Amino acid sequence: MSLFARAADLEKQNRPFALITITASNGSAPRNAGRMILLPDGTSFGTVGGGPAEKLVCEEGLRCLESGQSKSLSYTLNRDASSTESAEAIDMVCGGSMEFFIEVFIPRPSLFLAGGGHVNLALANLAESLGYPYVVADSRPDIVSEDRYPGALDRIQGENSEDLFNKAIERGWIRKETALVIATHNHDDTALDAALKTECEYIGMLGSKRKVRLFMNKMTEQGHSPESLSRVHSPIGLDLGAETPEEIAVSVLAEIMMVRNRVSGRSLTLGASGTGVGTSAGGPLVVVRGAGDIATGVICRLHNSGFRVAALEIEKPTVIRRTIAFADVLRTGRASVEGLEAVRVTDEEGLEAAFAEGKIPVIPDPEGLWIEKLKPVCAVDAILAKKNLGTRRGMAPAVIALGPGFSAGDDVDAVIETNRGHSLGQVILKGPAMKNTGIPGTIAGYAAERVIHAPAAGTIEVFKDIESIVKKGEVLARIGETDILSPLDGVVRGMIAPGTPVTRGLKIGDVDPRGDASYCHIVSDKARAVGGGVLEALLRLTPGILAGKAGQAEPTGQSGQSGEKS
Repeated sequence: MSLFARAADLEKQNRPFALITITASNGSAPRNAGRMILLPDGTSFGTVGGGPAEKLVCEEGLRCLESGQSKSLSYTLNRDASSTESAEAIDMVCGGSMEFFIEVFIPRPSLFLAGGGHVNLALANLAESLGYPYVVADSRPDIVSEDRYPGALDRIQGENSEDLFNKAIERGWIRKETALVIATHNHDDTALDAALKTECEYIGMLGSKRKVRLFMNKMTEQGHSPESLSRVHSPIGLDLGAETPEEIAVSVLAEIMMVRNRVSGRSLTLGASGTGVGTSAGGPLVVVRGAGDIATGVICRLHNSGFRVAALEIEKPTVIRRTIAFADVLRTGRASVEGLEAVRVTDEEGLEAAFAEGKIPVIPDPEGLWIEKLKPVCAVDAILAKKNLGTRRGMAPAVIALGPGFSAGDDVDAVIETNRGHSLGQVILKGPAMKNTGIPGTIAGYAAERVIHAPAAGTIEVFKDIESIVKKGEVLARIGETDILSPLDGVVRGMIAPGTPVTRGLKIGDVDPRGDASYCHIVSDKARAVGGGVLEALLRLTPGILAGKAGQAEPTGQSGQSGEKS
């Protein structure tokens, strides 16, 4: 088989490979022209001259295959020469030089269809017409026949789900970028278990909401982590009202494209006036992890700019600026900041009611599991834990994080600077925010001394709550037998809720030396600046997001997704 015929065959099979070509040869060299194919396992076909030069270029070729980036190389074939920026000297006596180009061929996004019934048959036909390679697997030989799936890269038959997936993995068909679609005739649960053991970023499963809840609970019981389960899209597909296998196939492939391309999947149609999205009750959806005072500032800014916003919090928040933090709704049942009201929500019905009334739903969900359920256009990590607690790129079309602990371009799409100073609110699209200094921002000349930490562990008893005007040395609270004194004159701007169990060193309050009690009910300048940064980042990451119709609500699932039968 000629080299080009082999390359064509590899491309047809959707296999990764590198084509290495001699692009220049000067003086004495092993070859003046030549090409070779290199596979990820080191197997090669053809030659570019052999010897040390070929060995080095193949080593670099494997690195290129791993990174997915093509590259040019230059070598001086003289052991006595010195390496330069343009050419590396290698231990050869030829004396000439050679230049190579390593061209990496990346496999096209592919589908693995677990189950060969009606829906996956329709999906295979649609995928083929759009240039998506696919592999089909089923325990029934007649269902995965060549007559039924003539365009498949492979048709796998096995005794059970584990057998099918093992064969697919052994043959190299399941990779991180493969989209897995589960629509079997009677073993979706075992197929889902097998799928979750792969690295695939997209796992879709056909089924009703009831079936999905049962299977997800089962997967949790079998030890699959919430992070792993967040890859599962089920009921599968976008909410298009699909009923027939062909219609469901359109919704499924549309969702796969949406997830792969990290876009919102919203309509591109402009509103009647061509501007805005109408009321915030119908705007694109953003989910914010955290509902403390800074997060609340972000939420207010997004809501006032036309977005629907839902907040996720721990069940018992330990916020100190409770009067300007939506998190306090989980403790008291009521929270309002600058006229915007928050409500506690635990189910879909409550969520829809909150949005309909223009309120902010706050959901007890420390692990962020509702993000996958809600499918927002953007997820914002506003926990301010100084470390990443599970937020990652891909969990929404745009992922933004506040402060240290994240790196834009790596685990999130953008980072917002939270350190007070000239860069506060800056949008960072590459790299991290400033490191945590451990020193609070300065207000009226006071920094660390205005913040109060628990001197001991225990349950706090509060004597001077938020808005109280206090003098330096005045008793603000008590933990056990230990009094907590005001560090300076001013107004108590933050105080952890009375009766809260605290640990030694936990931040429990702060005193504002400016002495203006009205600040206790107004979003801070820092929160506004950070909120502005989030809004800017969101608009940059999702161009035109506010020019179209409302963002997605939670998918209700296709009416035809009761299960797959052949």
